[in-house]
Amino acid sequence: MNFIKSLFEKKPKLSNTELVLDLFYHGKYKECIEKSDLFLKKSIDNRIDILRIKGLANYKIKRFEDARICFEEVAEATNIKDDWFNLCTSAVRSGKLDLGQTAFDNFFDNNSIKGGNTLLSQPNVLYQYMLALKDVGEYKKAHEQLIRLKRFYTSLENHSQEYLGQRAVPFIYTSLVTAKDILDNVYSKEQIHAWLDDFKKGVDDYGKESIEEFRENFYK
Repeated sequence: MNFIKSLFEKKPKLSNTELVLDLFYHGKYKECIEKSDLFLKKSIDNRIDILRIKGLANYKIKRFEDARICFEEVAEATNIKDDWFNLCTSAVRSGKLDLGQTAFDNFFDNNSIKGGNTLLSQPNVLYQYMLALKDVGEYKKAHEQLIRLKRFYTSLENHSQEYLGQRAVPFIYTSLVTAKDILDNVYSKEQIHAWLDDFKKGVDDYGKESIEEFRENFYK
């Protein structure tokens, strides 16, 4: 009887934020955007939360300029690192490189507020920024981030996947595969081999193994 009764009981009404977030997590991105727009037309206290979710939904369906518009307002309002990161990647992918650089710098600014996304370690943000720049064909700018990422790896004493994974650091092999187009557009084949050789000098046996696996798969 209690089970049957429960079928007819009214479920708690979701808040505006919970509603659009539920649509987002169920992959209903366009519906999430439409519902967000309805709420944003009204004067609501949770405007920034709704805008953030709308931005994420737009990003998921590669509407990068629409995502950028959302994240720009959000990041300027919150000064939270997670929001600066979202603005960085959406701005780059919508062709606004200067804004992307500004957002990237603000992520690393000591005055910006630490967010809740534990995956946004500094090396992972470097990696994601490099990836975004590569995807829009900005190989020289992407190369600058690759150099910074390489420098970060060589500052570590342990390069095992377990160690890197626990610290939200991209695996060396993953970073190199992502960077292949960058290397190909910046260096000659001989220079690539020299670059890999130099990289090997700064990492442990795990790192050396990853570098040689990359070389074997792509440059033999």
